[in-house]
Amino acid sequence: MTTATEAKSKATAANAANPEDWPAAVLTLDPLDKAAKDLTAGVKGEQDGLAFPGLRAPLDTQCDEVVTRSTLMPALTPALQQLVQAAKDAKAETATAATASPADWTAATLTLDKLKKATTDLDDALKIQESAKTQYDTRREKLTDDEEAVGRVSAPTGPMVGLVQAYKNSAAATKLSLDGGDYAAALTSMTQLETDTQAAVAQKRTGVEASTRLKVDDVMNDLDVIGTDGNPIWTEGHQDPLPTGPLSQEWKDSVTKILDIQLDEDYTARYDKQSEAAAKKIAADPLVIEANTQWATWVADPVANKDKMEAVMNKVIELQSKEIGLDPPTPVSLVPDTDVDLCGQFNPGSKDITLNPNMSTFDDFRELLDTLTHENTHALQTKLVEQYKDGTLQPGHPDYAAAMTLWMNDSKGYVTSDSSDKYDPPGDETAYKDQACEAHAWSAGKKAGQAAHDLLNP
Repeated sequence: MTTATEAKSKATAANAANPEDWPAAVLTLDPLDKAAKDLTAGVKGEQDGLAFPGLRAPLDTQCDEVVTRSTLMPALTPALQQLVQAAKDAKAETATAATASPADWTAATLTLDKLKKATTDLDDALKIQESAKTQYDTRREKLTDDEEAVGRVSAPTGPMVGLVQAYKNSAAATKLSLDGGDYAAALTSMTQLETDTQAAVAQKRTGVEASTRLKVDDVMNDLDVIGTDGNPIWTEGHQDPLPTGPLSQEWKDSVTKILDIQLDEDYTARYDKQSEAAAKKIAADPLVIEANTQWATWVADPVANKDKMEAVMNKVIELQSKEIGLDPPTPVSLVPDTDVDLCGQFNPGSKDITLNPNMSTFDDFRELLDTLTHENTHALQTKLVEQYKDGTLQPGHPDYAAAMTLWMNDSKGYVTSDSSDKYDPPGDETAYKDQACEAHAWSAGKKAGQAAHDLLNP
């Protein structure tokens, strides 16, 4: 301010001393002009200094947010790592400029432009990888069951040798891209991985279906054979009442074959996942949570609380059905029976589940959840058998081999709990519980029903 004032005073004094000496007056204008420019620059610098913190703060925040997003990526490409470092460096440079002495706000303002550009460059590059990661994760998740199925092939033979190796090669190529943080490249290799996985799974299913077909045909042919008593073998285990003596060795040999035919490992693995998911949904439901604490009270007056209990039971079935793909859910109702050992059953004709409120364990909520999810699994089995018989399920479908096994086990190849005594020692129901349809249902009761109860009561 002093320099500009003095320059102005000198110019005014020179002009007053000799008003006609214009050359001398003009000479005084240069110092005045320079002083005015210096003053303007100084004022602008002070203004820049006052504005700098307000301009810097949002850029710093934006930079921090983008850099933080980069840390959420499992890995970064070298190019992204460089951009992250450039953004950090640019932010540090603005911090240095803010505390420089003497202050150079013009230069400091330029660092803000640099920070903005570095942040934008990182943001743009990061969005490309984030988008690629989202697409990759979605596609890889859909491939999970199939990849696990290939992984369960421990000793491949024939065509499976090459198919499993092709899968391993494409999986390794995809992993290489992931390790380098290049999800865009991983997306490209995912296409080959999907192709190789699906080819291996298709071949595996063909083998499983062929093996299951041979076993099922063998059992069905056996059961049609006329036994030593002059009747088809299968009728021996379905007589009512059963003979008091032992059944024929032919029938026992057929039962041994029946027990050898189980649901394929890939179907079982998928159903186990669905059961675990159902357990979590059941345990988190408000109606079930209330019933878990009130069940003993409700059971004490089953007539008054019938609607409450049936509502909870139908909710359990609804939640499980959604996970296992059973639509519509199987309706459940309480139907009293004097047989206290009769828990409940799925009725294939009416396609509903009835539970006996007089059963000895009806007050046990854990047992109830087990029974419900067990019987609802029988409902799903009935659906699969129907789809197998009417051709809805065709070879190559993930459920085809399981449906074929259940069809065998649902008809002639079913071992009743009573006839199981004719195969096992009296009182031992191993043959009954170990046949495919019952092993499946008992497992579901534990992994969905009992597991839900365990989650409710840790």
